[in-house]
Amino acid sequence: LMAGLGSLTPALRRYLAIVTLFSIANLSYGFLILKAVELGLGAGQAVLLYALYNIVYASVSLPAGVLSDRVGRRPIIIVGYSIFGVTSLGLALATDAWLMLPLFILYGVFMGMVEGTQRAYVADLAATQLRGTAMGAFNTATGLALLPASLIAGALWQVVGLWAAFLFASAISFTAALLMMTFSP
Repeated sequence: LMAGLGSLTPALRRYLAIVTLFSIANLSYGFLILKAVELGLGAGQAVLLYALYNIVYASVSLPAGVLSDRVGRRPIIIVGYSIFGVTSLGLALATDAWLMLPLFILYGVFMGMVEGTQRAYVADLAATQLRGTAMGAFNTATGLALLPASLIAGALWQVVGLWAAFLFASAISFTAALLMMTFSP
């Protein structure tokens, strides 16, 4: 892995560092469902919210990709990370079940904006002959970051409360958005 990373450009390595940091904040949708249940929604209602999230995610993905082709990947990622930050902050502060509807919608918007755009930016930043290596590095880094992300969120939930896991995710995602603002390939 280290030999593969050494062949990537410094800009791509910096980008991967930012994406990896963000991945530590990127909580599973399971935590949203736990929050919905914590606020009194039943399992059926939580499943409907999850279905709504998927509809929004699918609906936003293509237009976000088209927009990222026009305005660039970085602005879309910055907005996506910021939406996740707002969503996580909302989840940390939410005390009424009805708030889960807009928060699940925002989560779908975030996923639709960021999921494909992050990968496209890897391809943009990688030399043609190293795109496979770059995608492998991206998937390895983000995949490995999900373990501490879940461990941190789970520990915060158990020790402090579910709100603390969302507050942590919000702080990290806003930090990643700020780092993306200062990132210049």
